[in-house]
Formats: sequence, structure tokens, C-alpha cells
Amino acid sequence: GLMLFAGRIHLAHPFKESRFYSMSGQQDMPPKGGFPQINYKRNIPKSRIPGLMLFAGFGIVAAYTGYKVMSYNWAERARREKAVVVRTKDLNDMQRREDIKNFMRTRQQFEEEYKKGGGGHH
Repeated sequence: GLMLFAGRIHLAHPFKESRFYSMSGQQDMPPKGGFPQINYKRNIPKSRIPGLMLFAGFGIVAAYTGYKVMSYNWAERARREKAVVVRTKDLNDMQRREDIKNFMRTRQQFEEEYKKGGGGHH
């Protein structure tokens, strides 16, 4: 780190010049005989919600979410199938109308040729 000596900046060694390095060599040790036992069973409060209740709650939420997703998928599939039926019916109606137009056009051409005396043959 940087240290200031008599108005001059001096680069100090990060460990040798620190106050922790220059302390005495004694290390803080545990007391003789060790620390007293901690009665952890008394100090930990009872859980408000048991683990099985949490697991059951998450299971219920997951089941409900899965049901909603599946019901949406079922409804979407029914909507698509209905659209296909409607589209097919419309397509059949359009094809029937087009067939009638073609038949009428062909019949008119045949009648015009027959009136000219072609006999309907080309």
C-alpha cells in the first residue's frame, strides 16, 4: 500500500509493513477444555411448515398448472379441428360452385358450336 513518511509517498510492502504482520506471534486459541456444548435442539425453533406440507403444496401447484396447460392444449386442438372441418366444408362448397360454373361454360360453348352446325364435334 501507499504510506506517507514526512510528506513523501513511500510504497510499502503489503504484508511486512502492515500492523498485523508486526504483532506478536501469539495466536488466539480456544479455552482450556474446549468451548461448552451448545444445546442446538433447544435453540432451533420448531418449523412452522413441515417439509411434507411444503412438498404437498408444491405438488398441488404443479398438478393444477399441468391441468391448466393440458386443458388449454385440448381446447386449442378442438379449435384447430373445428377450423379444419369448416375449411374443408368451405373448400367443398367452393369446388362445387366452380364445377357448376365450368359445366355451364362448357355447355354454353357446346350449344354455340351446335348452332353453328358443328354437331358438337371439334
